[in-house]
This record gives sequence, structure tokens and C-alpha cells, in this order.
Amino acid sequence: MQTIPDFETFEQLAKTANTIPVYREIAADPDTPVSAFLKLHVGGQGFLLESVEGGDQWGRYSVLGSDPLMVVRICGDRVEVRHRDGAGVVQDTRTGRDPIVALEELLLPFRCAQVDGLTRFAGGFVGYLAYDVVRSIERLPATARDDLSVADIAGVIADTFVLFDNVTHTMKV
Repeated sequence: MQTIPDFETFEQLAKTANTIPVYREIAADPDTPVSAFLKLHVGGQGFLLESVEGGDQWGRYSVLGSDPLMVVRICGDRVEVRHRDGAGVVQDTRTGRDPIVALEELLLPFRCAQVDGLTRFAGGFVGYLAYDVVRSIERLPATARDDLSVADIAGVIADTFVLFDNVTHTMKV
């Protein structure tokens, strides 16, 4: 089983990037994206994204992630970050900035290398932006009362990432 990229390529990529995907391609038999996710994900935050083509056709790729490096929750100008290496330590700050700017600032230090053989999305922030985040982009009246306390932005950066190819029935782990 070959590890991609090789060490020399990794060294070259490390000159300009601080996040470099490293993977091995393995046969997915007899797994499905769901069974692979259940094996990979043992609690905490994780995700399984399915691609769709034409609105009703199962797409080629499924993306699985687990073992978060970072868990992010942004509510208004309050930013909460849980780092895995901090043993649950929470960075909780008030930025005074809108949620999109706060997320951009959190993700700015990550410079991800493009590695041959992977799709355009091979890791990064996965989460959601709540409906009201549109107020960071457009000037709209604040008519609704926030009675649910749902985060404006929430998501993870997964350290364990699997690209499941539904056509070749292989996984890049």
C-alpha cells in the first residue's frame, strides 16, 4: 500500500503549506459510506456528506470525517473553540465582529496543500451557517426574537477524513 504523497513531495509541499493531506487508497469492499462512517465515528462530532448529481442521482463521492482537531461555535460576536490538544480547553472570546469575519480569522492560519489524486475538497471546515447569518452580508431588519439560542455558525475541522469513491468502490483514508 502506497502512502501519498511520498516523503520528498511532502517536504516540498511543507515549504508553502502547513496542512498536507496524507492518504492511502484501500478497497471499500464490502463497506458502504454509512458502514464506513459507523466504523470510523465513535462518538463526538463527525460528518457524512453525500454527493448528488442531477437532484436525484447518487453522486460519485461520499465524504466522511471524525476525530475533530477543532470544534467551533459562533453566536453573534461570541466565539467558542474547543481544541483537541487542549483536553477540552475552551477558547471563549468576544470579538466584536460579525460571525463570518470571526470564522475567516479562525481559518486564516490553515494553508492546505493540493495533493494529487484527491478531490477539490479533501478536508477543512465542515458545518453550517444559520439562516440569520445573512444579516452579516445584507442589511435586513431584525424582526425575529432569538428564543432558541442556535449558533450562527457551528462546525468542525476533522483530523480523520475519508473520501469514499462510489464508482471505483475505494476509500482514500
